Amino acid sequence: MKRLRKVVPLLKKKDVEGKGYGKKRLATTLLSPFTDPLRKKRTITVSDAEATPPCFDPTKPVPIDDVKQFLELVKPSAKKRGYAQPWTKVWKVYFPYNLQRCHWVGLEIDFVRHTATVYDSFIAFTSNSKLVKYLEPISDTLARVLYNMRFYDASEVEKVKQKGMKMSKFMPFTICSNADVPQQCDGTSCRIMTVKFIEHLSAGICLDKVDPSKMTYY
Repeated sequence: MKRLRKVVPLLKKKDVEGKGYGKKRLATTLLSPFTDPLRKKRTITVSDAEATPPCFDPTKPVPIDDVKQFLELVKPSAKKRGYAQPWTKVWKVYFPYNLQRCHWVGLEIDFVRHTATVYDSFIAFTSNSKLVKYLEPISDTLARVLYNMRFYDASEVEKVKQKGMKMSKFMPFTICSNADVPQQCDGTSCRIMTVKFIEHLSAGICLDKVDPSKMTYY
C-alpha cells in the first residue's frame, strides 16, 4: 500500500483577504500522518526532517482501554439523549478538538469521504505539520476503533454502508484543512470561534456569517 498521498486542493482558489491574520489558505488534503517527513512535497525544517515519524502498524489491534473509552462516549444513555443522534444514523459529525492543549479547532468527520477536515480560526498559528502530528488520535485511533467495531456494517445510512464495503482493510482518515473561514482578531477567541463554526456547519449555514468582531456578543 502506498504511504504517500497526493496533495489535491479541495476548493477552487480564492484571492480573498482573511479577517484578522493575512490571507486565507486554500482547503487542501494533507499528507498521511504516517509518511516519512523526508518524502513530503513541501519545504521542511531541519527539526522536521530529523523527527521520527509516528509508528504505524496496521496489524496491531486497538488497545482495549481505547475501545472502552470510545464506546462509553457514543453509547446511548438517559443523560445524553437529545444531544445527538446515534452514530449509525449519521454520515458526518462535528466536534471541537484541542491541539496540544493550546488551540481549539473544529473537526468534521465525514464517513463517506473518509476524511477528518479541520476548520481553523487561526491559521497563522497552526501549520500543516502540526495538524498532521496532533490529529493522529483522530486520523488513526478513531478510524481504527470504528473499523474494528464494524461501524460501517452497522450504519443505517446507505452511502456510509457502501463506503465500508469498498474498504477491504483498515484505512486511517485522510486529514484535510479548510482554512477558507473567518479568522479571529486576537489570540484568545479560538474556543468561541470553534463553537460558532460547529454551530453553523451542523445547521448548514455559511461560515462567512461568523463575525470575529462580535466575540463579546457570542
